[in-house]
Amino acid sequence: MAYQVLGLLQNRPLSKSEIARARGKNKPTRYLNELMKKMVVKGYVAYTIPEKPTSRLQKYRITEQGKALLQPREN
Repeated sequence: MAYQVLGLLQNRPLSKSEIARARGKNKPTRYLNELMKKMVVKGYVAYTIPEKPTSRLQKYRITEQGKALLQPREN
C-alpha cells in the first residue's frame, strides 16, 4: 500500500482523506494514519505545513527519497 500512496502523491499533494477516497475508502483508516506517520519519519513524504502537523488543512507531498523508491532498480 505504501507504493500506491507514493504513486498517488506523484501528481500533487493530497490530504489523508483524499488518499483514502482515491483508494475507495470513505475516510482514512487507522492503517493509513499509521502508514503516513511512518513515511514522514522515514522521509518518503513530507508535510505541506510542517509547522502545524495536526492542521486540518495538512497535505502530504512526495520527497526525492520517496520518488527514488518508485524508480525501477537496475540489475
